[in-house]
Amino acid sequence: MQKRTQHKRMAHLKYWISGALLLGVILIAGGIYGYHEWKYSTNTYYVNSSAILFTKADKNSKPLSYLGRNSKVTRTGRGYSKWMKVTYKNAYGTKRGYVQGTKLSRIGYKYAQKGTAYYQSANSSSAAGKLADHNVLVKTDNTSGKVAANYDGKTVYVDASKLTTKPVTFSDSYGTNHYTRYNMKHVPAAAKLTKHQVPSFKNVAISDVTNARITNRLHKDRTDQLDVWDSWPLQDGKGNLVNYHGYHVVFAMANDPKTNEENGAEYGASIYMFYQKIGTDTSDISSWYNGGKIFKSKTDGSDGKSKYLKKQTDEWSGSTVVQGTNHVRVFYTAFSGAKRHGGNGYNEQALATAKLKITATSNGLKIDHNATTDHKTIFFGDGKYYQSTDQTKKEAMEFTADDFTLRDPHYIEDNGHKYLVFEGNTGTKLGGPAYSDNNNYNYANIGGSKKYQKQVQKQLVKNRNTWNGLRNQYTNGAIGIVELTNHYTVKKVMKPLVTFNGVDDETERPNIFKKNGKWYLFTDTRGTHMLKSTISRKGIFMLGFSANKLTGPYKPLNGKSGVVLSSTELNPNNRRFTYSYFVINNPNSNNLVVTSYMTKAGDAKLRGGHSTFAPSFLLNINGNRTSVVANSILPQGALTNSVFAGTTGTSGTTTNTATNTTSPFS
Repeated sequence: MQKRTQHKRMAHLKYWISGALLLGVILIAGGIYGYHEWKYSTNTYYVNSSAILFTKADKNSKPLSYLGRNSKVTRTGRGYSKWMKVTYKNAYGTKRGYVQGTKLSRIGYKYAQKGTAYYQSANSSSAAGKLADHNVLVKTDNTSGKVAANYDGKTVYVDASKLTTKPVTFSDSYGTNHYTRYNMKHVPAAAKLTKHQVPSFKNVAISDVTNARITNRLHKDRTDQLDVWDSWPLQDGKGNLVNYHGYHVVFAMANDPKTNEENGAEYGASIYMFYQKIGTDTSDISSWYNGGKIFKSKTDGSDGKSKYLKKQTDEWSGSTVVQGTNHVRVFYTAFSGAKRHGGNGYNEQALATAKLKITATSNGLKIDHNATTDHKTIFFGDGKYYQSTDQTKKEAMEFTADDFTLRDPHYIEDNGHKYLVFEGNTGTKLGGPAYSDNNNYNYANIGGSKKYQKQVQKQLVKNRNTWNGLRNQYTNGAIGIVELTNHYTVKKVMKPLVTFNGVDDETERPNIFKKNGKWYLFTDTRGTHMLKSTISRKGIFMLGFSANKLTGPYKPLNGKSGVVLSSTELNPNNRRFTYSYFVINNPNSNNLVVTSYMTKAGDAKLRGGHSTFAPSFLLNINGNRTSVVANSILPQGALTNSVFAGTTGTSGTTTNTATNTTSPFS
């Protein structure tokens, strides 16, 4: 009996041993197969944010290709590593290189289209709304059920069965005015026309702003010459010049070159006040006096709580309007730069304002810093109509294809309402922000005929992962507008006056006023920011638009291109390089003064002088046409010219040589 029991136990043991051996063989075989698959199988990965394919596992190595979101790459083996060796195929061939592991995912993106229902949760049966945009990115492999998507800054859920695997071609203006690729196509030809050429000032003597000096930081017995660049005059709510206690007043960005050399061309820029006695001889630039910085500290006149003002490293351009006998209100850009300079490191830009007290004394105008009030930031981008810093921080701060802008507030009034017009980028409701396949697939951004739209789109898609192709998907410039309350806070965020999706990502210094029943809108830009290879990289332009109402619709001036001013030959490092053109309205004449600055801020020794007021000149406006007035060069920084008032504009010229030494002030 005992032997029989032992025999059964031995039999069971044999079965267990056999089973264990078989399981071991299976596990080993499976492990070998799994390891082989993990190590040697070919696997597809997707780029989950913009990436660069490098020759080596090193950011400083040569870029082989630029990869947009959802680009496919293959890799031998699986598993995460800091750098992954991948193979990438596109219309131009096959390339092998390295991509940062954090940029890749096993899951790709699909696209939700305009009108698709979205839900508050995966279990919701009732839709919370419908998507107002095309090609909304959804990261998923699912073909059924509800999947998460980011829309309007929040997580929503959409039906996976409604998604498309590729972006959809469409034509949607989003109810705003587009400056299109078709418009941009006409820029090179328009830029060559004599009537649009900025005068060269070739034979005009140029001086630094004589009184733009400050006490040396280390040697109090010495003074340093300031660089002075972007400037704007004191105006009223209609955009007209103001006689302020017998003076014309200009506000400008300025800084000492030593600070620029150490920290970058515009680091630490402050807004200064300059003033000039009306009726004096203005042929000498020393007629402009330096009223000093408009703020003693970052938080002058504020409640001290604004995180934006506390982290401010620079004061950038804006506008200033008179408020009563002894007060003005300044609107400017509060910029926060690198952390080493006291900023937050996010290229943060906010529209800000303050009320200044400026009084007339026997020695000129004086800012009473102790009387500064209502210093605050008022707009940071809403994310829907205008891209915000928060939407830019992650991907765009690392990948420089996205040039984020939210700056240059320009104050204007209409029918008792207050507005700020500014430079920005489009948000989620307008085909942005930061990264958008819509710039390839929305025909409304391309413009022109259907044939032209198809031709351009084909090339855009083919070039999708070249540097310029990737820039196109990030480019979403806009000239924005918000309505203000009587307390100078935002009352209403309005749709942009003009958008530049897929065309231009920097439309600076917007300037707007009403004249002869029409609204005129101007903006400055550079060839390096416009996405067309035939536009000169040295090109500096002012584009212009007109409309019958403040809110538009705006149409380009001078035909299809919108080019009002052009300078395509000057080297940016040249002493006579000009930029930041500003048109000053004159209610009594169609010849308007244009101001600008001359000489790029930075190392003055290389350029023969500091950034300074450029000679002004005249621009004639006749309906939807403009032209530079021939031989109309005025003194440096001149704001008005009575000599030319009431005359008829003629074709412009690039060979202006005469300097008008007559006082331009009445």
